[in-house]
Order: sequence, then structure tokens, then C-alpha cells
Amino acid sequence: MICFFSNSERNRCSKNIKNTDYTASEELMEGNLFWKIIQKTKNSSGGNFEEQQEELANELKVHK
Repeated sequence: MICFFSNSERNRCSKNIKNTDYTASEELMEGNLFWKIIQKTKNSSGGNFEEQQEELANELKVHK
């Protein structure tokens, strides 16, 4: 479905479209492991959000 409307109408239209082409997060990684990785990268980044993003991206590559 393609919508040709103003921004507000487009937002309303896109909310009615459900994306079913995805993999459920539970199938990718257990929740506990995910939060351990988040905490690990938060600790090792010293609270620097940009550094945590980089470390998180690297850590997630390891856990593919």
C-alpha cells in the first residue's frame, strides 16, 4: 500500500500498515543476554552514550 498524502495524513496511514517482515527479538537473543550486553557496554563506555553505541554494535556482531 502506498500513501500520497500530507505528513499528518501519511502518519495516520502508515500506522495502519503493520510490518510483518521481521524476526521476533526472542528468536535472535534471550532477553537476559541482551540486558547483560547493554549493562556491559554501559559500564565499559564510562557512561559515554556514543562510545556505548560503538561498543554495543561490536558486541552484537559477536553474538550473531
